[in-house]
This record gives sequence, C-alpha cells and structure tokens, in this order.
Amino acid sequence: MAYKYEPEYFSGQGRLSVAKIVGGKRGAFRFVGNVPQLEITTDVQTNDHKESHSGQRAVDYSIVTERNVGFNATLEEFTKQNLALALGASVSEIEAKTVSAEALADSPKDGDVLYLEYPHAKDIVISVKGAPLADAAAVEIEPKFGRITVLDASKLAGAVTVAYKTDKVTKIEALQENVEGYALRFDGLNTAKGDAPVIVSIGKVQINPAETLSLISDELNSFQLSGKVLINGGKFYSITML
Repeated sequence: MAYKYEPEYFSGQGRLSVAKIVGGKRGAFRFVGNVPQLEITTDVQTNDHKESHSGQRAVDYSIVTERNVGFNATLEEFTKQNLALALGASVSEIEAKTVSAEALADSPKDGDVLYLEYPHAKDIVISVKGAPLADAAAVEIEPKFGRITVLDASKLAGAVTVAYKTDKVTKIEALQENVEGYALRFDGLNTAKGDAPVIVSIGKVQINPAETLSLISDELNSFQLSGKVLINGGKFYSITML
C-alpha cells in the first residue's frame, strides 16, 4: 500500500483530576469539574559561551543551567475542595450549635448592622438587658447570613444579646494549609482526531494561591490555578497517546 500522508492536529478537551501528596504518598484523585483552559509552560535558562577567534563573537557552546516547568488552569466550579485548592486553605466542618446568650452590642444606633458569630441561624431570640425584645419590628433579621439590622434603636437601649440555633456549615480559612504537593492527571480527548485519548500525568506540583478571587460579576466566575511542576523521580511530566 502506498504511503498516504495524514495530518495530526490537536484540539483538546478532557477531565483534570488532582490528588494531594502527604508523607510522600499520593492520595486518591478528585475530579475538579469544568476546566476551560489548561496549559503546561516550559522555560529553559542557559549560559552561553562566545568564541573569540573568528571576529564574529558567535555562541559556540550553550550550557543549560535551569529548567522550569509550570502549569496554568482555569477552574469554574466553586466547590469547597476547589476553593481550598486555589486559596491554600484549610477546610473545617462546624457542627450545629445552640447559642444561649451571645453578646452583640450595647445600645446600637439606627442602621447599625450586627452579625451573629455563626450564620445559618434559626429560632433567633433577641434580648435587651436580659429581657426578650418586645417589638420585632425594631430589627430586620436575615437568618442565613446571621445578620441583624437595627431599625428602631430606641427599643434596644442597653446590652443586646441573642440566643439561636445553627445548622452544620463548612468554613474555608484562606492561606492556612501548607501541603507537600499535588499530583495532576489530565484525561484528554483529541477532538481533531475522533476523540482519541491523550493522558498527561504530572507527578508533583506546587500550587500557588490564586492571585484574584472575583466575588461579583455579571458572568459565571472562575479562578486561575497556577504553580510549578517539580521534578519527581527524575521526571517532570509524561504524555501518553493511545
């Protein structure tokens, strides 16, 4: 059969999964959801030597002094695991609580906003000088946010306390976790070649905290994940084409 040239183009989509490395051991991978952009970058630093006998001062030898490999990804799904990944954050579960007498303020003014220590509150009872608030219209309560807005301060003259119950919530504390590293796995599809599988394995990366976390937008928000690919077992990353 005569040779026939076939172009080999690439247009990628696929699934990015991340696994935490603890004590030198890789844990289970977790799919991070929709990732519209994923790339690997390479930067090679060299020390060039110039000859001095031809009159051209040309480079006649180059020594590689540094190899840097990085990655960039755009994550769109705001799960608690993804936020922790992007913010270098610790994640803790705060169990449901019953609060009996939380101090809020002494004689607040009209328009003051008072916040409960815990959001997702219910069965809220406000007291002034130890007695339940008689006029419910003196405040506006937003239980989900644990927010109380003072509408009539004359009814809250004195020490204001509150009793309430809460549901279980998740708290993400930014820049609190110092992990050993992460492994990345990309299960890709080459849509320019009939969805042919392409697997990219990165043994170890150090993820930088996201530089920007957009909280107000007219569009679906996303955040950037970036970091360095660390040499692991003498290798940076591998690509497997099936």
